[in-house]
Amino acid sequence: MATLRILAPDTSAELDWICSVIFTDYLGLSYAIEPATDNNFHLCLDQRQIELPNIFFALTSDRWLRPSSLPATPLVTWDSRPTGLSPTLVEPTIPVIYGRTDQPSTVTDDYIYLPIDVFGSAFHAVPLRRGGQSGTR
Repeated sequence: MATLRILAPDTSAELDWICSVIFTDYLGLSYAIEPATDNNFHLCLDQRQIELPNIFFALTSDRWLRPSSLPATPLVTWDSRPTGLSPTLVEPTIPVIYGRTDQPSTVTDDYIYLPIDVFGSAFHAVPLRRGGQSGTR
């Protein structure tokens, strides 16, 4: 199987860790993180690409998990139905912890833009699932 290329504006240990959790632990995929030429994440495989905004990791690490970096509540939601995709979700709308919901999703045969910071949101949420604490709410 081909290796998923993740073009990332940030190549920190924290990003590598959350990519390992998502792609190795949960999905069993091999991946390689490479520097991006812009501020978004690009997941590339076989001439296809998924682009995601970089919200959380764009913050300086001394701001992580401080009240100013926590998502605003109530969380906004993203509706998957207008994309024409059929993702496996519990509900067609999902809460967005970090993202750019002011930007529309884009779907073509070889390119998808989703306005959700999957890596930042997962980094924020995974410690909560493992019993850790993720700052004051």
